[in-house]
Amino acid sequence: MARLVTSHFSLGTSALLGALALLTGCSGGDEQPSTGPGGVSQAVGSNDVKDMGGLARKMPQTAIVFLIGTLSLAGVPLFAGFASKEEVLGAVWTGGFAIPFAALLLSAFLTAFYMFRVVFLTFFGRTPYPAPRDPHHAPHDAPFAMSGPLWILALLAMGIGIYFTLQPPHG
Repeated sequence: MARLVTSHFSLGTSALLGALALLTGCSGGDEQPSTGPGGVSQAVGSNDVKDMGGLARKMPQTAIVFLIGTLSLAGVPLFAGFASKEEVLGAVWTGGFAIPFAALLLSAFLTAFYMFRVVFLTFFGRTPYPAPRDPHHAPHDAPFAMSGPLWILALLAMGIGIYFTLQPPHG
């Protein structure tokens, strides 16, 4: 939803490239944190972040792709989210829309905050559960059918971000 609102702002300021990047290319990074939790909840057996913690050692692939998606969604340079956020925020600021610019900047900050909170609690936080008796129910990386698409999205987020860092759209 936030991506749709942000792209509407960018269309209103004639930043068509930013809007398209936000809705398409940025999806590699933005959709990843939306689909990544499926692998985590499948492995842990819960959707509650309070039931998770310390999963980076047990689920290293999931932790890596989730972190890449979070970095992109937060708008960190060299990731797809940075290129689209820079384009949209620049167009809104250049258009003289100070209040929408402030709202979008606040939204970007809050998004980065809550996504990094999820990463730290889920993958690096304290382990809240006892060791399982059945090794088949222990937290583990998802099978390739689930992890493969996550890796594709993570590589897209990095590839698009690096490309637009080296070849800025307005440069």
